[in-house]
Amino acid sequence: MTGTEFRTLHGDPTTWTTTDIEAQQNLAEIDDLTHLLAGGATRAGKSKSAETLTALNPAV
Repeated sequence: MTGTEFRTLHGDPTTWTTTDIEAQQNLAEIDDLTHLLAGGATRAGKSKSAETLTALNPAV
């Protein structure tokens, strides 16, 4: 599931619990990592540091 799919499934973010918000943020980070590994940039238009990428996937 991507961050976008999560938002579509869970509806209005103003009604989300803390757990919903954290799950969406984690999925969005994974979306960014997947796009970055494919040679793109993050949604914010900048690449992430090696430390952040390693934290998201320690096996790298």
